[in-house]
Amino acid sequence: MDLGFSWDSVTTFQGFNYQFYCAVEVVELDLKIALRFGQLRGQLMDSGAPMPDMDGLIAATALSEDLTLVTHNVADFDSVPDLRIENWLA
Repeated sequence: MDLGFSWDSVTTFQGFNYQFYCAVEVVELDLKIALRFGQLRGQLMDSGAPMPDMDGLIAATALSEDLTLVTHNVADFDSVPDLRIENWLA
C-alpha cells in the first residue's frame, strides 16, 4: 500500500521532532494563561475584532509568559495589544 511517504522519511521526521522538542521549552497551560485568555478574548470581542480561540490562546500564552511570538501569520495577531511578534520568514 502506498501511503505517500517512506519509513525512512518518517524516521527522519521523528528524529527532527525529537531534536526540536529537546531544544525548546514547552509552556504548560495553567490558570494564569487561562485567565489572560479570557481577558484577551473579552477585550477583542468588545473592540469588534474577535479572533479564533486557538490564536487567542497562543497570544495569551505569549503575553502571560512575557514571550515573543514567532509566526509567519503576523496579520492573525495584529489586533492583540502589547504582543511582541517576530516573523522569521519575512
